[in-house]
Amino acid sequence: MENYYLAVDIGASSGRHILGTVKDGTISLEEIYRFENGMKKKNGHLCWDVESLFHEIKMGMKQCAVQGKIPCSMGNRYLGGGFCSAGQRRTAAGRRGRLPG
Repeated sequence: MENYYLAVDIGASSGRHILGTVKDGTISLEEIYRFENGMKKKNGHLCWDVESLFHEIKMGMKQCAVQGKIPCSMGNRYLGGGFCSAGQRRTAAGRRGRLPG
């Protein structure tokens, strides 16, 4: 049985799921799922649609199952390195907020 490794790459305009495996010392990569991404205006601010991103991550994982290629490990890469930046914290809804205290 082969071991599969899933990478989820989320960029500013799209995201993709890449499944990798190693066989006979050779790394093989396969794009399993691709989706659109973008910011949405909410209360006058541009925000990431976190709920949609989570849904797309799950859809890509389901596609692995459909193909019978269940990953033993998964990693993510998000545009901008996540939700934190210079003294501000982004909540799960993508809104700006201050740290308590």
